[in-house]
Amino acid sequence: MDSVKIVSSSRLSLHASAKCRSQTIASASDSITYTKQQRSSVELQVAPKPTLAAVKYNHEMMETIPSFRAMSFNLRFDCPADGPNAWGHRKDIVASTIRFHKADICGVQEALRSQVNDLVERLPEYSWIGVGRDDGKDAGEFCAIFYRKDRFRSLDSGTFWLSETPSQEGSKSWGADCRRIATWGRFQLLTPGFPSTPEVFFFNAHFDHYSVKARSESSLLLTNHIPKIVKDSYSLVSPTPRGHAATNADASVSHPEPAVVVVGDFNDLENSECYRHIVGESEVMKERLAKQSDIIALKDARLNAAYKHNDSVGTFTNWAPVSAEEQKHILIDYILYHGNLEPEQYGIICELWQGRRASDHRPIVTDFKLRL
Repeated sequence: MDSVKIVSSSRLSLHASAKCRSQTIASASDSITYTKQQRSSVELQVAPKPTLAAVKYNHEMMETIPSFRAMSFNLRFDCPADGPNAWGHRKDIVASTIRFHKADICGVQEALRSQVNDLVERLPEYSWIGVGRDDGKDAGEFCAIFYRKDRFRSLDSGTFWLSETPSQEGSKSWGADCRRIATWGRFQLLTPGFPSTPEVFFFNAHFDHYSVKARSESSLLLTNHIPKIVKDSYSLVSPTPRGHAATNADASVSHPEPAVVVVGDFNDLENSECYRHIVGESEVMKERLAKQSDIIALKDARLNAAYKHNDSVGTFTNWAPVSAEEQKHILIDYILYHGNLEPEQYGIICELWQGRRASDHRPIVTDFKLRL
């Protein structure tokens, strides 16, 4: 998001505070071996008393059910006019926030290439993927995805533009003020001691701050584009054993319903058409879901998590505290999901560092576990 001016308790007026910018793609080469999940059989007879070893094994299996922590974090682009809140004063705080809150995978918005470089230097345990929105390389803001090398292995990735021509680099549509993008990655979740290797598709998006229509159309684009990307990735790329590059996919291999996480700054509220589209609550989406099998609706982790922390505050602060009533209406950053995922915890991180914020947005986190 670029900047927000509060008009009333039920309406936001969103204004750009700087020219649109962008970034580059880098990917890591971690890896893992695929094994087939073992399932126990049940017999209609009295089972022998479990041995100590069996009890220990079952307990360890319960503790290793695949899980991970996802974060969304609008960093605020590097703007010298921000004075004491300029990036040079915040970069160590941002890196520390990501590390201390143990994000396994984090989608950042508004990061320029220089900011990405600063995080790479400060977070050596992470790899990243992404491109700049202006040219598909280094120019402009990135929707980069940072992920821990010991938790994820990147199999496939890409970026598309939130426009009528998603594959055209630098494109924009629907009256958007800035070029807008979504960066995605297909990852293997590294789970030592677990008998299978789950996969997660992770999307990071930043919607336009100016055009209501652009935000609405961006939501509809995501609901259509995500299944296509998943299908294409499965058809083109197969995971391989650790230490080897991914190979062409075997068309005969079937895949389970994918786990999908979508994070980002949508620049819109929960009662907006943009939000209602993406969670399948709008009339347009209800009609499409009834007729089409190649689109998806997402669920909001904030609403569905078993435990919630600070979930009633806003995510955009514009650097300064605002009234409690206004805060309820500035929740514009989201973590959404689809497929075999269950949100265990959701939280909005409200921190000050000697009176200074890490960004003009609060980062949000969700702990997910995979349903088996």
